[in-house]
Amino acid sequence: MYCMEAQEIKEKALALSHSSETSSELFSLLEELEAIELENFLQKDDYVKNIDHSIRQLCVSSIYDSERLAELIATMRVFLVKGLDESNMKAVLSFLSINCYLNIELNKLMPSHITQEQIDNNSSLIVRLLSTIKVETRIEGKSYFEENLLAKHLDGLKTENLNDVYDFVEALERGGKGFHFNYLLENLIYFLYELDYSKFIEVLNSLPNTQYIVFYLQSFDIDGLLRLSDDAKIDNKWVNFEIVRNISEKENNIDLELYSMQIKSLLERIYETDKGFFRQVIKYLHRSNILSLGLGLFLSSLPENSIKAILDDFIDLNTNNFFIDQRTQILDIFKEKSSVENFKLFVEIVYLKWKLYFENQYREQELYLLDFLLTDYANYVVAYYYYQPVEVIEDQMQYFLNNIMNIDSIWCKDISKMKTNIVLNLSHFYLLSFAYKANSISSKKIEELYTKIKNDEILKQRFFQIKDGSAYWQKMDSNIL
Repeated sequence: MYCMEAQEIKEKALALSHSSETSSELFSLLEELEAIELENFLQKDDYVKNIDHSIRQLCVSSIYDSERLAELIATMRVFLVKGLDESNMKAVLSFLSINCYLNIELNKLMPSHITQEQIDNNSSLIVRLLSTIKVETRIEGKSYFEENLLAKHLDGLKTENLNDVYDFVEALERGGKGFHFNYLLENLIYFLYELDYSKFIEVLNSLPNTQYIVFYLQSFDIDGLLRLSDDAKIDNKWVNFEIVRNISEKENNIDLELYSMQIKSLLERIYETDKGFFRQVIKYLHRSNILSLGLGLFLSSLPENSIKAILDDFIDLNTNNFFIDQRTQILDIFKEKSSVENFKLFVEIVYLKWKLYFENQYREQELYLLDFLLTDYANYVVAYYYYQPVEVIEDQMQYFLNNIMNIDSIWCKDISKMKTNIVLNLSHFYLLSFAYKANSISSKKIEELYTKIKNDEILKQRFFQIKDGSAYWQKMDSNIL
C-alpha cells in the first residue's frame, strides 16, 4: 500500500511537471555536474560524489511531496532536452544523475520535437562513449580461492567453458555488489536501450566478453529481459545465455507457462549457433523451472536423433531426486506438445538410460541404500511403463517381488548389501505400481505376493527399516490393493 502511494505521487508529479517551475537547487547542482570534465564525471571523483549525494537527498526529501517532485522532474527534463537537442553528453549524464533515483521511463519524458536524426546522433555518441569504458573486475587482496576462480574464469573465456566462466561471476554476485561498480554507466546503457533499441542490440551483440555482458544486462527488469528474449537479431550466444540466466533468477515473479515460449526461442538461438554451448547452458541452468518448461517445448520440436543426442549428455542419474519437479516439467510440456508416438519415443530414450543406471547399481559393491532409489527421472519411468502391454507390467512386477521373497538365495557380501538389493527391487516395483494403477490392472497373483511380502515379519525386521518407508508402502497399497 505504501509503495503504491509513492507511485501514485510520482504519476501526479509527472503530470504537474509540465506546468511546474524548476527547482533552483537542483538546477544549480546539475549545472555544476555539466561543467565537470567528462572523464571525471564518469569516474565519480569526490567532488562528483558530493554533488550526487546532494541530488539523492533532494530526491529522498521530495518523494512524497508531489509539488516538490514535479519541480525536480521539470528540472531534469530541461537537461534531457538540452542533451538531445545539442547532442550534449554531459547534459544527458546530468539528467541521468537524478533519474537514476526517480526511475521515470524515458517515453514519459521524451520531448515530442526530437527527430530521428537527433536520436541517431545521440545514440552514436553514447555508443562511442561506452566504447571507451573498460569493464574489468579487480579483486583487491585476493585469497588463493579467489585467485583460482579468476584464473579459471579467464581460461574459461578462452575455452568457452561456461562453468569456469560463471563460477567467478556468481561468486562475485554472492559476495556483495557484484558488477554494480558504476551506476551512472548502468543508467546510460539503459538510456541507450530506451532511446535507440536497434543501436543497443548492435552494441550488445558486439560486447567482447562475459564481464561486459553481465554489466550491461544486470539492471534490466523482467519486462526488458523478456523483450530481449523475443529478439531474433541477438546472435551472441553469451548474451542469449545471460538473458536466460537473468530470467531464471527472476522466475518467481512471472507466469512461467506464459513466458516459456521466450525461453524456447532463446534456446533455439543458442542451439542453432553452437550445439556444444547449448548443452552447457541447459546443464548449467538445470535447476530452473522456466528453463525446464522452455527446454520441454524445444525438445518437442526436434527429431528423435537430435532429442537423443541432447538427452544423452543432459541426463545425470544419481541417488538423489532433488530436481524431480524440474525434470517432470520437461516431461509434462513435451507430452502436451507432442503426439503419443513421439512421447513414447521420448520416454523410452530416458528409460533406457535409467535402466542401465539401475542395473549398474546392483553390481556396485560400495552402494548402500537406506531410502528408495527413484532419481530425478522417476516419472519418465512410470510414463514408459504406462505404454507397455499389461503382460509386461505384470511380469516385471512379479519379477521384482520374487527377487525380494528369495533374497536369501541371492549372494550379497553382507547384510547391508542385501538390504540395498531389497531397496533396489522395491524402488523399481514402486514405480511399476503407478503404471499398474493407471492401466487399471487387477492381478490376484501380484496382490497376494505383495501382501505376503509386506506382512512378512522376518523381512520387516531385517530389511524394511527404510527411511520414510511408511509413505512408500501407503502409496503402493493405494496403487495395488
